[in-house]
Amino acid sequence: MSEPIEVDLEMESGTVNVGRAFIAAKRGVVTTNFTYALDYLALPGSYPIDPALPLSGGNHAVKGLPGAFDDASPDRWGRHIITKRLQAEARQFGRNAGTLTALDFLLGVSDRTRQGAVRFRVGNGQYLSDGTDVPKLVQLPELRQAAQDVESDPGNLSALKKLLDAGTGSLGGARPKASVQDGGRLAIAKFGHQGDHWTVIAWEAALLRMAKAAGISVPRHQLVPLGGTDSVLVLDRFDRDGERRIGYSSAMTMLELNDGAHGDYLDLLDVIDENSEEPKADRQELFRRIAFNIAVNNTDDHLRNHGFLRGRSGWRFSPAFDVNPNPDLAAERSTAVDGATTRDDAMAALLDSAEYFVQPSQRDTILASVRKALAAWRKAADACGIPRTELELFAPLFDNPPLRLGSQTE
Repeated sequence: MSEPIEVDLEMESGTVNVGRAFIAAKRGVVTTNFTYALDYLALPGSYPIDPALPLSGGNHAVKGLPGAFDDASPDRWGRHIITKRLQAEARQFGRNAGTLTALDFLLGVSDRTRQGAVRFRVGNGQYLSDGTDVPKLVQLPELRQAAQDVESDPGNLSALKKLLDAGTGSLGGARPKASVQDGGRLAIAKFGHQGDHWTVIAWEAALLRMAKAAGISVPRHQLVPLGGTDSVLVLDRFDRDGERRIGYSSAMTMLELNDGAHGDYLDLLDVIDENSEEPKADRQELFRRIAFNIAVNNTDDHLRNHGFLRGRSGWRFSPAFDVNPNPDLAAERSTAVDGATTRDDAMAALLDSAEYFVQPSQRDTILASVRKALAAWRKAADACGIPRTELELFAPLFDNPPLRLGSQTE
């Protein structure tokens, strides 16, 4: 892109210009040069929007996009529908769609539904990809149908347009989803996938119930039935407070890692100590989440599935999200615990390193709450309408806690 991109940030005092980015894409390779605005550097309460972009004058050169820009970009599902729409339009007009880069995805998503508080514009113009009309909850069936149509026919231009016009391209994750309004609040609607081997959406809702029972912060959510075993999970956007945007940073960005990197939960302790408004509370929350993720065998716990929200003077853990059980007890987790990746080994490693997270009395209380939540899994599954045949599939997981979790005394 030849023109510089103005990078803005919504803060409590209003939207301010953070700086200017020059992003180049040559032969598919993206590079970024970013400079903070002097007014922002002098602004009380200013903070680095990315650990790789320290709060200082001069140019900051980054290979690819800075993590903060990646967090504001679409993930696999959003990239998929953006790519398919451009390809379908190109075929319609008899031209080549070309190869899209990270820059194309960053600039091609809805500003209204973009994740976090960072915004992008060219010069004094409108925010890039502005003007999205987010549909209301009543339109869930047609959005669900559009997602199914795209799965069946990736070139279905009408379905692609319906999803992208709703701001869906800005959303992260790999599963089909759409942006919706729920009582005036911005929300995410998550749909099942045609290739699912069980009712994944209902299980995610059940695990959110269990996580909340275990004392973990979760987003406000509801499971909306669409007939039969099909349902939609609607989750409030925790990076919004009404119309106000709240700063968001993934754990991947906080650790200055790239997609595909397999991190370690213990590394997040340093992130908490250096950035958290309430490090003691966040260490406890992290310990609780790790114990719960291990217990329910949430193996897709990669670092983009953990995040932080900006407070007045630092960061705090965002509510937990994308928590899903894996019935394969031999599966290894995406994020290790002191190097351990299997269920029993990870729980043993967590308990061996518990002193870095919590006091002994807190450890025992947290583990007891996780055990209690795990024991009530059938009640949570029934509340979410999960078929009884699937209970048999998951019973070996939930009825057999990790060895050392089950051996702790109350």
